[in-house]
Amino acid sequence: MKMNTGLFAAIAAIAAGSIFYFLKKNRKESVIDLSSVAQETVDSVLQFDDVVGWFKGLNLKEGEEMPFIAQSLDSLFGKRAEGIKAKEGYKTILLGVYTERTEVLSHSKILFVKDIDSQLKETLGKEKFVVLS
Repeated sequence: MKMNTGLFAAIAAIAAGSIFYFLKKNRKESVIDLSSVAQETVDSVLQFDDVVGWFKGLNLKEGEEMPFIAQSLDSLFGKRAEGIKAKEGYKTILLGVYTERTEVLSHSKILFVKDIDSQLKETLGKEKFVVLS
């Protein structure tokens, strides 16, 4: 079982590295226009199960599409995040799917939420983004 856990950790680290490289590589380029990403305000606590449900509803291709959750959009997207106006009293969360073959975000949604549940807090920790599997 420990071998599987180690393999899983290695695959997750590679996926996270790929997405992080993509975001940093394209940070100064206008490849991703965040102003066109759908935005939604959630006047309650965002639940981990709701996030997982959104990703499951996309019927993602395993090994090709990598779902992730991001916070700290300014540090990830630089000037392209300037158009995203954080709402006072809300946290800003980006749900996205990175498609490695085409190097694009195939699905994305920006959420302004009152708070996130304990499972999301534990998942995100202090990371800017986390790849889900």
